Amino acid sequence: MAVRRTVSAHEQIRRRAGLTITALAERSGYSRPYVSLVEGGLQKPSARYRATIAKALDVPEELIFGQSANETAPGEKEASPQARRRHQPELTPTSQRSASEH
Repeated sequence: MAVRRTVSAHEQIRRRAGLTITALAERSGYSRPYVSLVEGGLQKPSARYRATIAKALDVPEELIFGQSANETAPGEKEASPQARRRHQPELTPTSQRSASEH
């Protein structure tokens, strides 16, 4: 018996764009492992990630992440800009340096 895997909208759109995970990671400035984790549903994407990936794929954010992509869940606190810059493991070292300069 074959095991069927559910393909996320993230993966479908990336594939339709003709991009590998590595190519999307390079285009967006995020690390390949982070892109893979988000695409596989193992990591919740940040608002910044959602906007960056949508731009990299040239599609509306809602198409990839759903209607409430820009909303913060009830009881969820949005991190301050300073906190986001201090700890952004999803970014490559070059992107982390760039983010800390802003």
